[in-house]
Amino acid sequence: MRIAVVGASGMLGTAVVAAAVAAGHDVAATSRSGRIPDGVPTGYEAFAADVTSGEGLPEALRGADAVVFAANSNKRPADVLVGGLMRTEKIMSSSALLVLPSIVNCDKLRGAYYEAKSVQEEYLGHVEVPVIAPRITQFHEFLGAILSQAARWRLSLRGSFTVQPVAVAAAAESVLASTVAALDHGPLPQPDVAGPERLTATEMSRIWGAAHPGARVPLRVPGRMLSAAGPDAMCPSNDAAVIVGEAFSSWCRGSVGATQG
Repeated sequence: MRIAVVGASGMLGTAVVAAAVAAGHDVAATSRSGRIPDGVPTGYEAFAADVTSGEGLPEALRGADAVVFAANSNKRPADVLVGGLMRTEKIMSSSALLVLPSIVNCDKLRGAYYEAKSVQEEYLGHVEVPVIAPRITQFHEFLGAILSQAARWRLSLRGSFTVQPVAVAAAAESVLASTVAALDHGPLPQPDVAGPERLTATEMSRIWGAAHPGARVPLRVPGRMLSAAGPDAMCPSNDAAVIVGEAFSSWCRGSVGATQG
C-alpha cells in the first residue's frame, strides 16, 4: 500500500517514514524542503510541499491509500495544524484514509499548540474521508529536550503532575499498525498510546539528571501552568491504552550511550 506522510521531516513524521519503509510499504515522504533527516532508510519517494499554500501537495498525495498528517509548527500552529490539515483533506482522494496522530488530552492542556491540536480533532467531525486519530502521550525525546534546555540554565525541574511518555519510534510503529488495520478492516475509535512508565515531573527530572550529572538548582513547575484538568492530564485518559516501547528511565540511559558512542 502507498502511505503519504505529511510533515515527514518532523520528529514523528520521520519515525513514521522509517517504520513504513522498514515494513515494505510504498512511502511518499512530504516536507516543506523535500528533505528528510539523516538516518532514515532509503526506499521512500521525497516530495517538497507546503501545507499552508497547498503547493506540491497534489503530486505528493496522488495515489496514496493513507495520508498520515504529522505536520507541526510551534510558531504558526493554527496555520499549519488547522489550515494545513483542512487543505490536505480537501486535496487527498476521497477514498484514502486520513490518519491524524494527536495528543492525549490536548483539549485540556494549555498553550497555542495544544489548542490547535484540539481544533484539529474538532475538524475531523466534518471531513469527507475515512479517518482515525490516535492520541499519543508526550515523547521521551521531547521531554528530554526540555530537561536538557533547563540544565543549560543550571535548573532541574520539579512538580507533582504526572507524565507517561513514549519513545517516538514506538509511537510511530503504533500509528503505522493502526493505519494498516484501518485500511484492512475500516476505521475504528483509537485507544490512547503511551509508554510503560508513569512518573511525576520530579521523578522524571531526577531520572534524566542521573543520566546527565551536574549541579542544578531545583525549579518547581506548577501543574496549573500546563493544565486545568488535574495532575494526570498528560497521561492516558482511558483504561484501554496501548502501552508500547521502553520506559523513560531506560531510554535516558540508552540516549547517553548513543551520544557517547
